[in-house]
Amino acid sequence: MDQIDTKILNVLLENSNRSYRKIASFVGVSGVTVLKRMKELEKEKVIKNHTINLDIYDITGDFDAMMIAKFKNRKSLNTFLKKIQEYDFIKKTETSLILNTIKEENIRIS
Repeated sequence: MDQIDTKILNVLLENSNRSYRKIASFVGVSGVTVLKRMKELEKEKVIKNHTINLDIYDITGDFDAMMIAKFKNRKSLNTFLKKIQEYDFIKKTETSLILNTIKEENIRIS
């Protein structure tokens, strides 16, 4: 592994989605050189796989947890919400009301 390989790896670490041509422009070599070097780095197991880093907030949205609960009336719902909001680790709650249940299934929680 030489200085060109190191530069290629550094460019890939920044953004592994770049084309060979784009990597070549950053490194100062041809796209064919980058392709050959990357194939060799893969063969030598320096590059083990190509992957992506997902932004967990883009995937999961605003919620870390969701809950389904039944309450006898609005007062008991409000009491429950006030109680859980007392915890420091609860940053925000969002409530959706379901007025009619069409189908209810027992769901196993593991």
